Amino acid sequence: MSFFTAPLNKNDFDERDLSENHEGRLSERQVRRVRQNGVVQTGIWLSVAAFSLLVAVFAIVRDNALAMFAAGTFGALMVALASVTFTRMRDDVHLGQVARLEGPIKLNITAAQYTVSYSVKIGRRTFGINQKLLLSLRDGDHYTVYYAPKSGILLAIEPSLPLEQVKDKRKLMLGDDGELVPLDELTDNQVDSLTERGSRT
Repeated sequence: MSFFTAPLNKNDFDERDLSENHEGRLSERQVRRVRQNGVVQTGIWLSVAAFSLLVAVFAIVRDNALAMFAAGTFGALMVALASVTFTRMRDDVHLGQVARLEGPIKLNITAAQYTVSYSVKIGRRTFGINQKLLLSLRDGDHYTVYYAPKSGILLAIEPSLPLEQVKDKRKLMLGDDGELVPLDELTDNQVDSLTERGSRT
């Protein structure tokens, strides 16, 4: 079955990573990615906190109690966010587990004044994605989404089918080469395999 990854970069993901995800585990490459992502985000929050501290010091010099309080409160919030981000990253790396969701997806495009952001929603969870991945997905189709459970980092997306579609031989499925083929043309073993997969959702 063909699969999509997030980000779409063959140097960052291959079948071995997806195989580990099928078993509910992070691959070694994904562990590095989760760690790197957590370190970068933590660094961003701490940088903002440091800037807030400078503003607070300047406010003290200027004897501006209101500005000092605002900057200090904002800085404390950034430190708290940094702590939460680092803790979630550390837990994901330590546990090495992968969470997954299966079902229809909803693609979203949000336009601001100077930027455009893209996201995919499955169930109650929403993940930020890039434009390339957005264009590779079909709104409303069924996919399996793999992500780091604590930090919520999207790891991979692959097409999937709900159990009722597997049982309905009038429906179509994605073959090993990524092409749609009638379920009637599948062998009994292939149908049983798909049925077992759907029953785990």
